[in-house]
Amino acid sequence: MMGWDNTKGAALWFTVLVMGMSGACNLIIGDYTADVGQDTETGANTDTDTDSDADTDTDSDTDADTDTDSDSDTDADTDTDSDSDSDSDTDADADTDADADSDTDADTDTDADTDTDADSDTDADTDSDSDADADTDADTDSDTDTDSDTDTDTIIPTPELAVLHDTILIGTGELIELDGVVVDGPGGEQSPDQVFVLRNDGDAPLTIDDVALSLDADDGSEDYYLDTTALQTDLEPEEQTSFSVVFDPLIVGALDALVTIQSNDPDTGSFVINFAGNGIDDEAPVPGGAGIIDPVDTVTPFESSPSWTGASDNVTPAEQLEYLVVRSYADNIDTVDSALANGDIVVSWSPDITTAEVVAEVGSTYYVNVLVRDAAGNRAAYQTVEVSAPNVVYLFGTGVLQTDAPAGSRATGDGICESRRDSEYPDLPSGHVLIFVSFRNDAILQMADNYSIPKDRWFVGPTGTPVARSWSDLMDQEIETSLRDAEVTDHGMWWSGTSENGEASTHNCDNWSYYFVPATYNGMQGHTGQKNQKWLGFEGTPTDPTQALQCRWTGVFLCLAWD
Repeated sequence: MMGWDNTKGAALWFTVLVMGMSGACNLIIGDYTADVGQDTETGANTDTDTDSDADTDTDSDTDADTDTDSDSDTDADTDTDSDSDSDSDTDADADTDADADSDTDADTDTDADTDTDADSDTDADTDSDSDADADTDADTDSDTDTDSDTDTDTIIPTPELAVLHDTILIGTGELIELDGVVVDGPGGEQSPDQVFVLRNDGDAPLTIDDVALSLDADDGSEDYYLDTTALQTDLEPEEQTSFSVVFDPLIVGALDALVTIQSNDPDTGSFVINFAGNGIDDEAPVPGGAGIIDPVDTVTPFESSPSWTGASDNVTPAEQLEYLVVRSYADNIDTVDSALANGDIVVSWSPDITTAEVVAEVGSTYYVNVLVRDAAGNRAAYQTVEVSAPNVVYLFGTGVLQTDAPAGSRATGDGICESRRDSEYPDLPSGHVLIFVSFRNDAILQMADNYSIPKDRWFVGPTGTPVARSWSDLMDQEIETSLRDAEVTDHGMWWSGTSENGEASTHNCDNWSYYFVPATYNGMQGHTGQKNQKWLGFEGTPTDPTQALQCRWTGVFLCLAWD
């Protein structure tokens, strides 16, 4: 048996005395357990110590709460007790469950708790502070959630117009370029329908206030048509509607238009779609009168006056159709292309004409055709007409001669004319050349019969200017053009020896054999500036020397030439 230490014994006695007063308990102190156990009263004190250990367990539960707040609840609960499922995430309830579990654990873990007597209270205080902090963090998180809800409430629902063309989303101001369409009148060839879908991509109702078409045709024609029969004006979110535009040009050329969509979209309340089209005319005019050209009568020996019936066109007004007249000496102008390639242009493209003057070589056969074109440049040809230009008899003057030049015979006079033709007018016919003058028994009036002068031909000056349409027209005391204007001669008079009616006159300077007859005025003249009977001749008197010439004076003779 160990010796007793008075100091330890006194302390132990005091402790036993005090604890014994508190009730029965089981005191276990290291190696001294057996000694204390010998005293029954001390055993009661040991029970009191066990209650103190239970308090320590409660503090341990508090530690478990602290671990739970730091998201390591599972480990702490496992070490301390299996009932730590009272999740510390629920702050107040977790504390309550921990206290209840602590009482149960006190009866089970007596030995383990004995080692922690001194530190248990201190840990409990620390754990208590941690719980308070955990509660504070939870309150802070709640405030954050409230702020997030406030931001969401400020979003205002709005409508949003989306426009699609051929399933493709387009923006305002978009240009829709259309293929060319033939101009063939209303309801004819048209462009494919241009369908536009209007969709509400917003989160509030969309209202279509108006869809309007604006045209840009100078003539006011309606070349675009808007169809809104399927259009709905009120669209809920994700709903859609549609309209269409068709291009049906009435005139040729570039034609523009635009469609404006008015809605309650706050960003594009006025949405514009531009259109660019082109009217095409590929149909040629139709020649009038089955395309027949009437040559009519010749205006002059060198001119014909063909006429035709005006053409018609599907687009271009009749008065705006243009005509081209061509001539060829070969039959090679029957089509548009051949006429342009081979024809000589007589009349350039001119609007609204139905006749023309066509000049050709005397005595030739030539061909005339007419082309017509519309405003788009489409062309058509009439039917070629054949024209025969009449032969003519030319009139030209000799040089200035005295009256005895013919020397009394027509043959001598014909020789003078032949020389003149050869020297001055080599392009004139040379088959027949005669002096145009009356001899005593050979008047101008009978020359056509006597010398086979063609009676049905035109009589013209050396450059082709008509003097008379025929022999009878030449002899009827009225001609078409004066000899001076027809460039037959620029002299003021010519020796004719002929009266006004074409008969031979006695005033012929002794049958044109002498140039000198003293003091007499017996040379009959014709006036080159007159178109009436005086062009051929009139009687002169001694008192009016301007009407008859003295034979000693000089003048010109006229000549005829033909083939």
